[in-house]
Amino acid sequence: ATLSVYGILGAVLGNAVVGFSGAEGEVIKNWFYALAGIFAIVFALGNLGFIKVKMPTYSGAAPMFIQKQQELFKALLLGLFLGNIGVGCPHPATPILLTRIAVEGDIFYGWLLFFVHALGRITPLLLLAFLAIVGVNAVSYLVKYREKIEKATGWGMIYVGGFLFTLGAFTHDWWVNSGTHTLFEALVQESRFTGMLRTKLESDVIHAHGAATGSGIFGLPLWLGNWVLVALWTIPIWWYLMREKKRIKAIGDETVRASQWAVLKVKKWFFLTLTILLAVLFIWVFPHQFLEHKALEQDKHEEAMQETESHPHPPGTPQHED
Repeated sequence: ATLSVYGILGAVLGNAVVGFSGAEGEVIKNWFYALAGIFAIVFALGNLGFIKVKMPTYSGAAPMFIQKQQELFKALLLGLFLGNIGVGCPHPATPILLTRIAVEGDIFYGWLLFFVHALGRITPLLLLAFLAIVGVNAVSYLVKYREKIEKATGWGMIYVGGFLFTLGAFTHDWWVNSGTHTLFEALVQESRFTGMLRTKLESDVIHAHGAATGSGIFGLPLWLGNWVLVALWTIPIWWYLMREKKRIKAIGDETVRASQWAVLKVKKWFFLTLTILLAVLFIWVFPHQFLEHKALEQDKHEEAMQETESHPHPPGTPQHED
């Protein structure tokens, strides 16, 4: 209920902001994506201990007004209370959804999108509750490995935030030209399902992409987005390596220091291999595969379609009327 209300407010306020600024929805969306990416990266770096930024938390008890209520009503009020806390949870989903809702400006769409998002948020909690009912204490597992889970989440946020910032700063045109767009569509079998829908609906509309032209929101060329993406993904890796070197040098026990140096050396070669792999794939392989193959195939298809429309009947072909 709480998140649904925020979805409605986001639609109302977004519609007002778009109308007041006079900017196009696509421009606003790109700026919000870029800001959401920065937001995610900063909090991820703070979560990993790289910078002194802490995620906002609430460690106090529920308000006394809630605690004094009967069990069922108390549960409802706790849900509303925790829903407000969840809105401030620093992950990229909230700003992404609010951006889409604000751009659309549709109250029902805003309510529905955040309602479905709320269902996704409570699903893990329901799973934990069901496991507890059958005698599996999954919460203790989460507490035991909390630090590892937080680090994994932080590194995941680095990659999500890097993509969001690049998508916003270099626009959807970059995403098309980067080749990751068509790669994602291939992984989820998008053409297969849309083909089934097209056949069922007897539609001639085909979802395809040609090479995009343009620039990012700062006027930078689209190809630079590939380099920015890889840089945002790999710089924290080498930052971590430098911090580990500094930490190991401060160890007094020579035996412990020697063993950790050996582990760090292996990590260094792994990071180097990972950096080269990411650079080769996202700077050259995927863009080249799209721009030199997929996009050209689409351009040839469109030219053939235009030629057919211009000359529906080849010269000398008898024409019949029904």
